[in-house]
Amino acid sequence: MQRLVEIVRSLAFYVAFYLGGAVFILIAALMIPAPRAVFRGAVRNWAGWHRLCARWLLGIRVRVEGARPSGPVLIALKHESFFEAIDLTQLLENPAVFAKAELMRLPVWGLAGRRYGLVEVQRDQGAKALRHMLAAARAHSAEGRPLALFPEGTRIPHGEIAALKSGFAGVYKL
Repeated sequence: MQRLVEIVRSLAFYVAFYLGGAVFILIAALMIPAPRAVFRGAVRNWAGWHRLCARWLLGIRVRVEGARPSGPVLIALKHESFFEAIDLTQLLENPAVFAKAELMRLPVWGLAGRRYGLVEVQRDQGAKALRHMLAAARAHSAEGRPLALFPEGTRIPHGEIAALKSGFAGVYKL
């Protein structure tokens, strides 16, 4: 019976988040030409919808212990699911998130990601990618934005350990 309840809750989450999310994404797409702060607010609202659905439909509570960092700091996150990537705008004030280049090629999503200020990471470009990451990190830090990076470079199942990517070390040394 417990398993059935979990399945129903998960299905309810998917329906609510994706249908509601479609509305938020449509609004955000229409707001791409708006001032960047207004557009970022639309993205934050979408992430807020995600957190609300996770809380009320899945029973997930986000707990932050200690003070949240602010300003131009580097935050390294374990990437175990889509949750933390979406929730970043709820956890941090206007984070500059390093994201794989493949996401930036998605229609509308890529345009929105660039407008928000995601940092595109060309994982197969070696030193060229690192130079781009460092330049973006300097620019976003100069704006006072926190830098959010997934040091393993991809999602890693809970409990597993993966090697850290060199881009993380390069940004860390800034």
